Amino acid sequence: MNKMHGLLISIASLLSAQTALAQEADQKIVFDMRYGSEKTVEYTALPGKFIVEIHNMIPSQRIDYAVNIEQKFHSEPPLTMNGSGITNPSNQPGQRDQPVANITCADDDNECKEHIELCGKIIMQSNVLSGATTENAVADAIANLKKYSENLAYSSCTTENERANSLIALTKAEYIVNPSNRATIIIQVKKKGVVFSETKLKPYKTRWSTHLGFTFVANQGDSFYSENVSEDPSIADYIISPQNNEHDILYSATGIWTYSFKKWDSGIDLGLSVGLGANNQSILVLTGPSFIFGENFLINLGIVAQEFQQLKGTYKKGQALGSTSVDSSDLANNTFKISYGLTFGLRFGN
Repeated sequence: MNKMHGLLISIASLLSAQTALAQEADQKIVFDMRYGSEKTVEYTALPGKFIVEIHNMIPSQRIDYAVNIEQKFHSEPPLTMNGSGITNPSNQPGQRDQPVANITCADDDNECKEHIELCGKIIMQSNVLSGATTENAVADAIANLKKYSENLAYSSCTTENERANSLIALTKAEYIVNPSNRATIIIQVKKKGVVFSETKLKPYKTRWSTHLGFTFVANQGDSFYSENVSEDPSIADYIISPQNNEHDILYSATGIWTYSFKKWDSGIDLGLSVGLGANNQSILVLTGPSFIFGENFLINLGIVAQEFQQLKGTYKKGQALGSTSVDSSDLANNTFKISYGLTFGLRFGN
């Protein structure tokens, strides 16, 4: 039992380590309205939330955009959302021709003159953004506004900057999505009712899987003992005899690790497995092909190397020992033998 107990503890430790999941940072999914796309994004851990951002919407056409976020499977707990979303503000910053503040520069104050020029450029690009009719024009105007704002040295252009920032805010939207663990989420961005871009978020599924089960192997060993064959109870006459207490088929508790290299739409996977098992007398290792049904139930037909008892080289079955018996543990030793084994297993972990 010591072999089996120690091995099962080792298997349990390996399985626990394999199923430990690391918490990862919030994932951000960005839709740039300049580019339509359809893609699938796999995530590897259990995120606390997803942040969905929409960029480069046309401010004057903001009401034409819509976002639809849902989980693929209705059996999953419902997701929750919050964030700015897409709304159509009642009033938008209008056109402007000159700065609100009247700035006068000295003839030799070139820095002031540069500031006046930058402030004028912010006004111009804000007008471009306000009147933009394409997403590309929106992106270009935003890039120019950020560049000009970074170089401002005076605070007197604050009103113009605030107007620019208000317009930029109209080009973006944000949703914070709290999904169910391991959920598959479909995010669609629509423009005028037509799907413009779609992203599917689904849990990453490794090709490796772990199963726990039992391996069945034909018995290739026997236990032996010293049998007294004397008809006279007062006389000892021993020979080596099999105990005949072993089953024809032995079974062992087994941990199986499988790499799937073929998947069928029917839900059946074909993979290559390795395994480690033990019973109350011996240990085994195995390798071979496996079929996995619905990701949970495994059948493996593999090559097994398992310990079996066999007589030591100095002994043979039926050998006469005379009047002195030999302890069973001294008659035989454990030797690995190769055979075929059938393993059934159920999935362990995610």
